[in-house]
Amino acid sequence: MEIGVKFCGNCQPHYDAALMLQALHEALPQHIIAPMIHIGRPDALLVLNGCASACAGLPAFDGPVVIVAPDSVDYRPGSGQKLFDAVISRLSQMAEDLSGTDGK
Repeated sequence: MEIGVKFCGNCQPHYDAALMLQALHEALPQHIIAPMIHIGRPDALLVLNGCASACAGLPAFDGPVVIVAPDSVDYRPGSGQKLFDAVISRLSQMAEDLSGTDGK
């Protein structure tokens, strides 16, 4: 699965989004995870917000989206390892869902 990443402006970061992205690469090596501008038309979109305001604008995209903030994933509370585990879980579920429809 190709996962496009959208970052906020990181004006008040409460976690290291680059470190999160690196950890995701290590945890999900079977998937391509890169900034959306480098992928073009990804299968899923991962939005990494640096603070709880989750202000990153969403690009025009009609596929599945995971929105991460320091204290939530898809607006469900979580932090630290639970946050990371929730992101992994959501992305893995998306990959399973997509593999049932297009074989990726």
